[in-house]
Amino acid sequence: MDDYKLGVKTSVITIIVNVILSIFKIIAGVVGKSSAMLADGVHTLSDVLDYRCSDFWIKVIIERSRQRTSLWS
Repeated sequence: MDDYKLGVKTSVITIIVNVILSIFKIIAGVVGKSSAMLADGVHTLSDVLDYRCSDFWIKVIIERSRQRTSLWS
């Protein structure tokens, strides 16, 4: 498996685990009437969006680096 596919697989696993974790935290916050747990669940969910943004920009940078071999071309 090349490095790119390994990176994609790792990112997908990270996103899935964080979504599951945030769902549990949000449910625990609602059931336990804990605003801190609810806020932590929402914060964990925002981390997922951050990962997706980072993945997008990394992919853009990799594609641009493959298209151009030097700064002057």
